[in-house]
Amino acid sequence: MEDAADGRVNCVMLVTWPERREMIQQAIESFAQQTHPHKTLTIVNDGAPCVLSADFVREHRAAVVTAPRGASIGFKRNVGARAMADADFVAAFDDDDLSLPTRLATHIARIGRDGVSHRFTRWFIAIGALDSIAGFEWGSGYGASLIRTEACVRIGWPDQSWCEDHAFFRQLSAEPGMAARMRESDELLYFHRRHSANASAAHRTDVRQGLLPLQLAGTDCAVALRLVRELSALGAVRSHLCDAQPQPQQQPHSPLAVGQCVRVRLGERAERATVATIDEEHAELFAEKDGRELRVPLAHVCPLEPFELRAHATDAVSPIQLKDEGNALLQLGDYDAALAAYALALKLAVGSAPPLGSGSRVLVRPPPDARARRIRAALVGTLERCGAMADVVYEEDVVGGGADCAQAPGDEDELVPRERLIAVCDDPALQARLYMNSARASRKRGDRLEPIAWAERALCCALHVPDGEQREQLLAKALYLLAGAELVRSNFAGAEAAAARGLKLAPNDREWLALAASVSRKRADAQRQNRRLAKELSHWIGGVMRAGPGRPSTGHDCDAGDAPSAPLAQAERRPVALGRAACLSAVLVLAAALGMSASARAF
Repeated sequence: MEDAADGRVNCVMLVTWPERREMIQQAIESFAQQTHPHKTLTIVNDGAPCVLSADFVREHRAAVVTAPRGASIGFKRNVGARAMADADFVAAFDDDDLSLPTRLATHIARIGRDGVSHRFTRWFIAIGALDSIAGFEWGSGYGASLIRTEACVRIGWPDQSWCEDHAFFRQLSAEPGMAARMRESDELLYFHRRHSANASAAHRTDVRQGLLPLQLAGTDCAVALRLVRELSALGAVRSHLCDAQPQPQQQPHSPLAVGQCVRVRLGERAERATVATIDEEHAELFAEKDGRELRVPLAHVCPLEPFELRAHATDAVSPIQLKDEGNALLQLGDYDAALAAYALALKLAVGSAPPLGSGSRVLVRPPPDARARRIRAALVGTLERCGAMADVVYEEDVVGGGADCAQAPGDEDELVPRERLIAVCDDPALQARLYMNSARASRKRGDRLEPIAWAERALCCALHVPDGEQREQLLAKALYLLAGAELVRSNFAGAEAAAARGLKLAPNDREWLALAASVSRKRADAQRQNRRLAKELSHWIGGVMRAGPGRPSTGHDCDAGDAPSAPLAQAERRPVALGRAACLSAVLVLAAALGMSASARAF
């Protein structure tokens, strides 16, 4: 292998601009002060638009790469590593931590000619402010490591925001011969800032847990403290990253041609169409979905993404790649295409699941005629009748339950036909995220029932995630999606049940508290509207009954000032030729319909 000392290092920093603005400036300053000359900075941002200052770009090779809003840490690490694929190494530079100037040079020296990675086993701990050094800690510094780019691109980080670095190193070390090429050293060249937003569950109650006093750190400790204070001060006065100024909308880079398949923006949504004619300002197109003719300004038309033009061979594409492509399409507003990408990703993921057998993780669909039952998570006990039936043991019922969120405890068993089972792949977290992304795309498309079904599948699939903290995070996200989807349908009981369970997972979370308040407010609004319609309907029934058979009702029998609504007024203009009993039956049917429509209009 080439001499590592000459290797170029791609330093990847993940930000959600403008959160942690001051911390980010200090972290960027610590990159700028690195003594290793061959380095570049890649900032992956999933927040508001931001740019690096012109002075910084002139002095250093650096770039800002945009990721989808809300992207996981693992996803953003993959974006950063692949953005500079010609670099020799990838180094993690967390946006809230700080590296001493010799960190990269030490990494390079320790990794040597044949090493694949290097990480420190000790680091300083700062409580809140960087100059508030509380001590140092021993461990495995996955988040401040140096890794060969080839390994980063080949393996990739899992699409998650918790322990994604640990999962990466576990997979790397499992490859033949790799464990012997993974280096460690105990130099104290990294400052980890511990605060409420990043402390692990074990540290939230005691931020000093696991710390050793600085007196045990060695003689270099004083020099390190002086350097960190200098870097911290420089970062406080230099603004390397700043808000991006809005740019005027540009015309599509690729010229349009007749017969080309393009994406056309229609309000909040986008869909595919085929170009029919083009003039200086407009394009006439045929919608791919239903063939209708469209005439739109050229500014609303853009070519398809490069990955959409590739014909996917199912043996050459991974579920993670398809999920990333679906996320990009979701950001573009092309919800149909996003759902198609997620569907193919799910097909590949579920298809890769181990053969069904004792102990297999599955989702169990309810029988077609069982309206009250919903999908459940389960484990297969035994296969019977030559594999046509499976005896399953259910997990906790996270989908059912009433407004008080009472859940079935699990452990029930049932003999079910094999066709009611959905396999769970080796990565249930990925499968759950695909279900959640499908729920988001379906809801944005305007569907009413499908988002609920996708969210319920995500909930059940999350139960199969082995890691407890990651499982709770996925359950909370799926419950939030389920509550929102139920609210769109004005199913307030279902929305309240999901919100109540979410509040149990995160009692003081602002988003959950706001959602629960929104559900209560919308339920109260719907009840007021239904009471008003009921009163109006009662007056109208009285007028119809007093009119008698054979006489048209003009509405004058209703109380003055109570003008009937449009459906009632239309009904009043028809002659009343029915007997009182038949008329009353018809009115009751109309009343039921009005009650349902009022509930549907409440959101």
